Amino acid sequence: GSLALVAGARFAAPGEGWSEGWRWGLWSPSDRSWLACLGQRWEETAHERKAVDTSESGDPTIPLRVHQIWLGPRPLPPECQCLANSWRERHPSWEYRLWTDADVAEELRDLPRLSEAFHSAQNPAERSDLLRLAIVLHHGGLYVDVDFECLQPLDDLHHSLSFYSGLSNVGAFELNNGLFAASPGHRLVRHLCEHVGRPWPEWGQADVDAGEAVAYQLEKSGMMGPQGAFAPIGKAAFLATTGPGFFTRGVMTGLSRLSPGELAAAAPILIAPPEVFYPLPNSQRELGHPERLAYRTSASLAIHHWFRTWAAEEGLSNASCEKNKAVASG
Repeated sequence: GSLALVAGARFAAPGEGWSEGWRWGLWSPSDRSWLACLGQRWEETAHERKAVDTSESGDPTIPLRVHQIWLGPRPLPPECQCLANSWRERHPSWEYRLWTDADVAEELRDLPRLSEAFHSAQNPAERSDLLRLAIVLHHGGLYVDVDFECLQPLDDLHHSLSFYSGLSNVGAFELNNGLFAASPGHRLVRHLCEHVGRPWPEWGQADVDAGEAVAYQLEKSGMMGPQGAFAPIGKAAFLATTGPGFFTRGVMTGLSRLSPGELAAAAPILIAPPEVFYPLPNSQRELGHPERLAYRTSASLAIHHWFRTWAAEEGLSNASCEKNKAVASG
């Protein structure tokens, strides 16, 4: 099963193995200690769960559901439709749902903070970041971006874990919110909902870079002028406020700050090394589909193809889109 496959994956010590050459401090100066903590959690949880009978008897701890989101007026690209089929084909008994703009009002009805942030968001990617938190909080199951391909069934994970996600493959410490699963009402997902969209210096405590904390306080005091140093600079600022940067900070602060009782009730929680869900480095997204698949290992359960479907809305280049169409026809 999938648990036996991923148990063969290994965490690297900070600065060694697959983390050699990483850019440290991208989302927090604490990221070296965060990686070490995840490595210890992986060794304990992955091998404990491998030893447990996961023969799918009894109810799953995470509902057998796949959630995907497509917002905005553009139709879902054919290459993404093809990848969505890979999830349905490998999970024929699971519920599958593609969420759209028509579902937003109902999902955010009891989450006023998320609803306000959603309606003030600048692009579909930011809105999707917010909506996926509400969906997994309410319904449980697996959320996965439309540019992921499923390589192996994930049934074992849903019968033995309460939350799982994975380290990304971007040359830095990052947990990507493009794939994560949880039981309904999971405490870690609720922690994310409580903090999404809030400035990191307001809740990051000791995990905030000292210079960033000072700049934020100066801006709050009005000393930085109307366009303060803390204002998002450049394209794709949502990556830090609702996207992978926020997800990294939210999950890691949740793991360190929730009480032992809360964490025990929310266990088992598994954060996988990159080869499990992100075997392809984002720097290689320009490759053709067969070349991208060559990065998978025996422990890979899925692969992120890095289509950057949000790039057009952010005014960024997405030159790999044409190559990605090979997925739909290949």
